[in-house]
Amino acid sequence: MNEGQISGLFDAGESFVEGTIAAALVILWILAVALHVGRPYMARTTGKFTLRLGADLWWIIYVALRDLIVVQVFLGSFIFFYPDVVSGQDLPITGGLAAVCAFAVLLIKLTTRGDADARAYQLQLALLGLGSALYILPYFFGTQMTLLTGHLTDQVMPLLVSSKNPDIALPLCYLSAFLTGALAIVAVVVLHAVLPPRYRIHPSWLVVAVPTVLLVVLIAGDPGRIDRQRIWLRVVTGVIIAFITLANLYAAIRLVVDILTNNKLFSNNPGGLLAVGGVIWATNVIAFALWYWDLDRGGAAARAHHPDRNPAFVFPEMLHTDFATAGWVPRFVDYFSLAFWTSTAVSPTDISAIRPWAKLLMMLEAAGSIVLVTLVIARAINIL
Repeated sequence: MNEGQISGLFDAGESFVEGTIAAALVILWILAVALHVGRPYMARTTGKFTLRLGADLWWIIYVALRDLIVVQVFLGSFIFFYPDVVSGQDLPITGGLAAVCAFAVLLIKLTTRGDADARAYQLQLALLGLGSALYILPYFFGTQMTLLTGHLTDQVMPLLVSSKNPDIALPLCYLSAFLTGALAIVAVVVLHAVLPPRYRIHPSWLVVAVPTVLLVVLIAGDPGRIDRQRIWLRVVTGVIIAFITLANLYAAIRLVVDILTNNKLFSNNPGGLLAVGGVIWATNVIAFALWYWDLDRGGAAARAHHPDRNPAFVFPEMLHTDFATAGWVPRFVDYFSLAFWTSTAVSPTDISAIRPWAKLLMMLEAAGSIVLVTLVIARAINIL
């Protein structure tokens, strides 16, 4: 086989995988909505169990399956954050906005009391309904109508399919990616705000007000693809990330000191200890992902203009160019993956750091994760 045939084979395989994901997302969206709508029935069924263990297992399996499907919906929707995929494949034109709705549902689950909060449940249900409509309607009335012909079809279909209407699809792609990043920053702020008072920076309103105001300024200064190279925009972005990092560092240090010096800490509440530790750990992953995203190759705006300039990380797509699109550039999800695996595997995985500052930053994240996870889990086991 020659080079052209190999490239064509890979392109066909990529197109098949992306089309399969798009079709599977229809089923996942329907399941996500159905399982959330069925919550009252599941709650009534739980009350019919004669054994407490059986009721607890029933509810745990239901909640785990329901929330895992929402996670799968969001992960599958990553294809809508890549402009080349959106413009090259027949996909629902509003699929990216549907992904934002799924991400917002996950953030609500993470930052509220879950099923104990009726208002939060209603908001999740509304967002899931909106997200499913934004995805399923253009999928059936747009993507699945590409093989049909007729006057009405020829008018409606191009409006709902991303590859047929790139002038709208691409701005929606950039908007969806930007909203997801903005929601991640909001999530970090909210996660810090829900920590016990002992682990929050005071006054507590400061943690909410400062990043929110700076985020609004950032959106106003660069409302599109994050491609405006302005020094003040870089400064504002750095201040937001630094503020988030320092607030979480304060909480982490207080928690570690309390575990080492206070024997009565969470003495009757190991779940509370794990929750606080989990919030700090998750915030740490997001904060380091933001640092990697902001520092690599001069930041997002510089990467948009000079994608190959001075990389600090070597991604698999850079080594295996046959499997990546031409001009591939890492996006926030790639840096989030780097931060997640650095905190969990505590070592480089498929992404290598090739700059001293990048190596030191990964070492710092891994060391912090080891200390936090080890102490929190050991203390929780000791309480149990």
